[in-house]
Amino acid sequence: ASIISIPAYGWLPVTKRLESTVLTIIPAINLFFTDYPNQNNEDENHQATYREIFPFSKLRKIRTYTDDTHTMHIRYIVASKTSGYFRLLSGMTFANNPLRLMQSMNSVIAIAFTTGASGLIFSTMWSLSNTFTTWRLTVMSLFAIFGMILWIILAQNLWESERFSINKRITRLYNLTTLTTLTTSVIIYYVTLFTIYLIAASVLLPAPFLGKTLELGHPATFTLYLSIAWFAASLSTIAGAIGAGMRN
Repeated sequence: ASIISIPAYGWLPVTKRLESTVLTIIPAINLFFTDYPNQNNEDENHQATYREIFPFSKLRKIRTYTDDTHTMHIRYIVASKTSGYFRLLSGMTFANNPLRLMQSMNSVIAIAFTTGASGLIFSTMWSLSNTFTTWRLTVMSLFAIFGMILWIILAQNLWESERFSINKRITRLYNLTTLTTLTTSVIIYYVTLFTIYLIAASVLLPAPFLGKTLELGHPATFTLYLSIAWFAASLSTIAGAIGAGMRN
């Protein structure tokens, strides 16, 4: 029997590399339990295949003895700490399925979307969007994104304490995976809201009317529509963070 750590393969593509691994492991297991004349050559071929699967990392082959079963085992370990760690982190994030996380928070998304959509019809949001500079909108969006991430972590108790942890390294890895999963989810969520609000503002707010209301002296430009969508996405994300904190 053999065990494959799927997260160790990283983000994408995984399926093809898993197929290559399985096709290589099956004869390797058979070779391990038989006395094949060219065993060393075949073993080198197997390791060459593994190196093709992990081209930017060093792969080590280790023979270990398990006291519980009194049997020998072979382990293939990615020796590259930096690239291997980031590959494992991305694989664990991918396994958490960030898209499914946001799908499970439909009520939070509904609160956020309603907040931004209702704000689009009021001139206060238009004026603030026109007044805010790019750096101010950037700070607002970063505050909204990381505020929502922090609120979800605290409200849902997703952060594991290292105080009572048996293996602090594993606990840190789990916490970092939680952080990257939530960051990916919230960014996708934010970009989706931004796109929806941009389309809605372009349809609901005619450029001549918007320019006249804000006393621009000319029809509203596309840049203003981007600012309105940007402001609305940040505001609704903050509302979504509050909703996420109240949701069980």
